[in-house]
Amino acid sequence: MRKLIYLLMAALLVLLAFSCKKYPVNICGKMDDPVFKAYCLEHFDANGDRKILKEEAEAVTEITVPSMGIKSLNGIEAFTNLLGLDCSDNLITSLDLRENRKLIYLDCRDNFIDVIYLNEGQEIPGLYMTPFLHPQPILLTVNGQETVIMENTKPFLFEATFTGEALPESITWLSDVPSFTPVTSEVTGPTVSLSYSNASEIGDMEEGKLYKMYVMSHDGTESHYVRFGIFWTDPLIYFEKPRNPFEAMVDERFVFSIFFYPGQGESGTPSIKTVGEGCNRSFNSGVKEREDEAIHWSVPGPKKVIIYYERNGKKAKDTLYVNVKEPLPEIKYL
Repeated sequence: MRKLIYLLMAALLVLLAFSCKKYPVNICGKMDDPVFKAYCLEHFDANGDRKILKEEAEAVTEITVPSMGIKSLNGIEAFTNLLGLDCSDNLITSLDLRENRKLIYLDCRDNFIDVIYLNEGQEIPGLYMTPFLHPQPILLTVNGQETVIMENTKPFLFEATFTGEALPESITWLSDVPSFTPVTSEVTGPTVSLSYSNASEIGDMEEGKLYKMYVMSHDGTESHYVRFGIFWTDPLIYFEKPRNPFEAMVDERFVFSIFFYPGQGESGTPSIKTVGEGCNRSFNSGVKEREDEAIHWSVPGPKKVIIYYERNGKKAKDTLYVNVKEPLPEIKYL
């Protein structure tokens, strides 16, 4: 009986060894970004089997993927002999390079990287980082601006401009206007337009409220949003740099305006305040008919800018959420 058990165990070990040899680990399974995976298959699939095997990954010493719209480099840990990595001008939010111990050159400028993970004592002599002032791949404007307040009868022109070389097949226009109907447009050039002869064609909008319009491409890429609305009687907060999500660097200044016309409607005197540590000033008192201010935060973290006012005898508010970040990615040693 014992001999039979030994024979079965030996047969199982042989079967496992055969299976591992016949079906080696495919590194591509760890890659969740289709662009990065396609790049690796094109450049590192030596035997043409549409897989990246361990030995193929270990033969790689350089990866160059700038300006390709890559969101993740998961799977790069398999390239243990990597010496140089250029992933600049992409959409990457974090980098884990603890397995890339031989890396001596890294260019990760112009990304959205919050943190780079390294081993304790691991150094990269050639390390190039910059703040994440990175444009979205699809830039949006309304009447040539990022934020616009119009009269009901004025025409609205939304334009989506593509910053990359590869154009999507189509885009869908989306808005938080309650009665807005999404519109799908075919992309035939670097700029696509959507026009309305007046505000009522867009949908039912309240005066004094800012709405959003953004674009989603057929492959899931989302644009930043533009803010727009109609204004005549109620106070309205207007920000010079609306982004999606709204992000600012430490000590980066941005301008806002409050539009308010006393004596019209039942709006009362609006007031504004900032919420969050490190703001250069706080606005807790009433504001004038129009007030332009430049504000910034010296401490990172989530912040708010809130305008309070009355509408039809009821108190109301409009809130802008701001995420203030350090100007350079954080390096964490684990």
